[in-house]
Amino acid sequence: MSIQIVGNTDYADLVQEVWDNNLRRQSVPADIFGELVGLYSEELRMLPDSIIMRLPFKKGVYRHTIVLLMALAGAGVNGRTDQVDQEESQVLKYFTAYSNDYSHAVSTRKYGIDAHVNEGLGLMKWINQQLGDWHKEKFGRKCRQALVQRVDEDLVVAPTSRTQHWNKNMLMKNVSLVYSANNQPTYDSTLSTMTENLGDAIETAGASAGWDVKYFAAIRHFATNMWEIEPYVANRYALTIPGFQSMSLKDISTTGSLANLQKDSFVKEIAPLAWQYYLGSHPIYGLDLWEDPRSPVLQRTGSNGSWAVAAYYRGMGSTDDRPTSGTLVDVGFLMGKSPIVVAEHEKLHYEEEIRSYGKRAGIGAFRGCGAQALEFDTGNPGDTTRRNQNSALILARRIAATA
Repeated sequence: MSIQIVGNTDYADLVQEVWDNNLRRQSVPADIFGELVGLYSEELRMLPDSIIMRLPFKKGVYRHTIVLLMALAGAGVNGRTDQVDQEESQVLKYFTAYSNDYSHAVSTRKYGIDAHVNEGLGLMKWINQQLGDWHKEKFGRKCRQALVQRVDEDLVVAPTSRTQHWNKNMLMKNVSLVYSANNQPTYDSTLSTMTENLGDAIETAGASAGWDVKYFAAIRHFATNMWEIEPYVANRYALTIPGFQSMSLKDISTTGSLANLQKDSFVKEIAPLAWQYYLGSHPIYGLDLWEDPRSPVLQRTGSNGSWAVAAYYRGMGSTDDRPTSGTLVDVGFLMGKSPIVVAEHEKLHYEEEIRSYGKRAGIGAFRGCGAQALEFDTGNPGDTTRRNQNSALILARRIAATA
């Protein structure tokens, strides 16, 4: 028996469109400043929770002040010198944490032809996870902004309206370890002056410089002897390694790399560090190493006397504003006890808005929190009053990106 088709003979009109129900999702680099873990199915290696100090605000509270009592620094008296009127006043320094709103939302359809297609793909069930992923990546961006520029981008806008400045503590690779003109960038309470000092240090560093084991020794020296950073656990510090710099540390042919050191010394404890994607939590000079594929980048422009330095960060999803050309500096973080303060007045929550007779819906995830670097100062700040005993920026000119 044969089947005869009469009339329209366009076979394409008889074929139903079918979508693969195995939905694929875009892959993005993991964030070591992980949070909101309950929203994710994957297990991520994240920095220990002691890196972040959480300050949940009670109702009516819009800021929280932490006080630092400075150690006595006077000379005292001796011999027959009378102690009366020779007393030393106690010195306090302050840090105030702030919080602000931020959110993101997804547009979807409740009924109609578009809703029919979306239902077939099962898109609705992924919205909460997409928003959760976004908030996790946003949180990591906020933490990095806090460490580099003291406050995150959300605290800059009203009503908090805070002002960004550079982290007080910086160490530049291939530059004299002395804090002075054209060497390590000297802190200045005036942002433009501090930026000029940073630009001078970048200029002095010259060509690209890869991280090496010698740099680890200098970082540890500055952590304990210069910055006096308080360890976060067992006299250890967390150190993030920028993605580009991790290539140098893993290169067995590069002198001073972890892999080359293992090859030459046959030290078994060092071998795992050289090959792990995250460099691991085994301490070198008391430094726990963590590779950061989302590490910030500084770009310097201008000329001597009028340097401009801008900080760039990986965004959410596929957004990556970090430049790949020009005078670039890779940024790593040295972190002790609670270098990042996260103040929160409103936990993450989901809300829905219905429009167009219920046909269109917006599903949003809202949160109220701010991230800041824990740095203390007096009520009358100046060039020598700033105190940061919790974090530092570890800097190096971008290495040549050739395979």
